Amino acid sequence: MNLQRMTCPGCGASITIPDDLAQLTCTFCGSSLRVQRGEGYAALKLAEMLEQAIHDSSSQTQDTIRAQTEATQGELRRLQLNQELASVQLQLASVQAEIRSLERERATSTTRRQRRELHEQERALRARSAALSAALSSGEASQAMAAGLPSLRPRAGTKPWYRSLGCLIVLLLLFPPAWALLLLTDPEQHKAVKLIALAVLVVYAIAILGNLVGRQG
Repeated sequence: MNLQRMTCPGCGASITIPDDLAQLTCTFCGSSLRVQRGEGYAALKLAEMLEQAIHDSSSQTQDTIRAQTEATQGELRRLQLNQELASVQLQLASVQAEIRSLERERATSTTRRQRRELHEQERALRARSAALSAALSSGEASQAMAAGLPSLRPRAGTKPWYRSLGCLIVLLLLFPPAWALLLLTDPEQHKAVKLIALAVLVVYAIAILGNLVGRQG
């Protein structure tokens, strides 16, 4: 059996221990010691110090993991808020464009009702945008998400995208029959507008039939 001479870290006394011993008690000061071995070396460590070091290391690791998890969740919440803010701002710009378009039209009961609904939606979008901006600027994205900002739901009577002014203009320029059909099937359109759409559809149909007859002749 090989013996090794080491120094007690508690009192400095010289201790001789066998090479297969892992734990012992110093006969001079009574300290509980552990033998720490590595490649080409061996040393005595106080058992209490080792346990405390292991505990501290474990606590630090857990704190680091917890902090990183919270930071990642916070960044995800901020990303969600930024994406929602961009979506709200796009909706707000679209609603404002529809309001300006209706203001240029002749005032009727239908257009007045549509303007009222659009103004209500505009106010809701502005409030939502302000709440999202405040949550992002204050750095309290998690509290904002937990508290639950007022949600936006499509209002009844809001036109779908394919009936918006921009889409109708594009269809009128590129494919008039589709434009006319959308206006004819829109229950909120004025009768005069529907008559114009019907006339455009009839003229387009006559032109197509005339072209077909000319080819056959």
